[in-house]
Amino acid sequence: MILAMLALLAQASGYPLGGTVVHGANGSPLKGVRVRLIESGKASELTSMLTGADGRFRFEALPAGKYMIAAERNGFPAQMYGQKALNAPVVTGVVVGEGQDASDLVFPLIPPATISGRVIDEKGEPLPGMTVVGYQRRGVGQAQRLQFIRRGSTNDLGEFRLYGLPRGDYLVSVTGIPFQSLPALDVSGTPAGYGLTFHPGVQDVSKAAWVHVEPAEEARADVRASASKVVRVSGTLKGTEIPNNSYVWLAVALGDGTYFQMGQSVYIYGSSFQLGGVPPGRYALFAVTQGRRVIARQTVDVADDPSNVEIDASRMAKVRMKVNVRGAKPGETIVASLLTYGERWGPQGTLDSKGEILFGAVAAGLYTVSIVSPDSRVQISPESITAEGARVRGDLIELPESGQVTLTVNANVQSEIVNGRVHKDGRPVSGMTVVLIPARNEASVISYRIDQSDSDGSFKWRNVPPGEYLMFAFEDGASWDYMDEGVMQGFRNLGQPLTVRAAQKGEVRLEVTRVPQPSRQ
Repeated sequence: MILAMLALLAQASGYPLGGTVVHGANGSPLKGVRVRLIESGKASELTSMLTGADGRFRFEALPAGKYMIAAERNGFPAQMYGQKALNAPVVTGVVVGEGQDASDLVFPLIPPATISGRVIDEKGEPLPGMTVVGYQRRGVGQAQRLQFIRRGSTNDLGEFRLYGLPRGDYLVSVTGIPFQSLPALDVSGTPAGYGLTFHPGVQDVSKAAWVHVEPAEEARADVRASASKVVRVSGTLKGTEIPNNSYVWLAVALGDGTYFQMGQSVYIYGSSFQLGGVPPGRYALFAVTQGRRVIARQTVDVADDPSNVEIDASRMAKVRMKVNVRGAKPGETIVASLLTYGERWGPQGTLDSKGEILFGAVAAGLYTVSIVSPDSRVQISPESITAEGARVRGDLIELPESGQVTLTVNANVQSEIVNGRVHKDGRPVSGMTVVLIPARNEASVISYRIDQSDSDGSFKWRNVPPGEYLMFAFEDGASWDYMDEGVMQGFRNLGQPLTVRAAQKGEVRLEVTRVPQPSRQ
């Protein structure tokens, strides 16, 4: 009787949520951290406080529910409770209420990593004002690509620091004059510049040295750059109507659909354009509208001064898409888009009465398909994609530089929310990276669903079409470590099967995936 009364009093007065903020590298308490409390599913904070010398924080009399905790402090990027890496897309919510103990959490703040170095010329002299870029390779399987993470510049001593980096492997590139305000001159007095160079001093990205860095560490990446002559590039664009305020730029292909823009964009006047200060080499030349729609892309070789190039937009692939949507209502508006992989922009349009759309000329590259219904505000998941005249890798489409392409997409307007709970040794467990992948072998990372279990072990996968799946719960690593078909193919035999049905009900039980450890000899 007394215990029941105490429980009722606790419910009336609310529940506590508290813990200690510690340094993620050494575990020492952190003073002066602003801790913000946010109700799950809402953007605005409920309240906040600063940690004391012992790193402690505590919020009293909270209604039962789920909360997110954010922390900010000088020297640390802002982050959320449960984050496994800086910029991680999934975090852990904290549940308070009857039977939930949320009063002694440990919130490790992940310290940033840094890459520093010095850029010098052929004589060992420092190069000030050079642009330095750090790229990280993110796990996206067959379409794995470099992702821009941080940009900086060298000081008067040629030194740079790329700060606030997540742990991982990086490529470091430098470029500069003539893309600075002052040009350089070579020994003959000819205008010279520094093309794209990678650590430690190579122009070929495949020969660049990778730099690994851990939280709170500072890695070194010195670069020796060599000057080259620069030339002018004059060109004309034909084969398409050119909208006002269209422009062009040159880019170096880094592979996997990633490009590094060299120099400034310039406007197209009439059908002509001119770029100055370009180091000789092979480039991708993009012609783009103000809405960022690529109207032409072509590989060009720059050698002579001036180099004259002609872009023919009519040479690009002509793309028609046929979409079969199961479950769509009669007369429902369906909008389909071809989105450049990783950057999420590209042509779109509304399906006609036959379920088709003609995109017309589309630049070569990797694309994903987005299908939405503005009427019901529903994102529709493609189930299968086939192509004539292009290559399909799971859910990714690789368009050629020219030719006729017909895409056929089968989609299902129906999708489900799958609720679940992770268990380990018979108890719910928080902070697990939970991954759902289609059971079919050819599915790509676009079809994966990722979440992270909350303090009561619960998780949620959204926008899941009915079908057969494999599910996993990983203790180690950030979510992007598993956004890789190569990684997940190796784990397929460890997955727990799941059938997702229409109007999915109940909660799935997911056991922590036991990943075999390599044997030690």
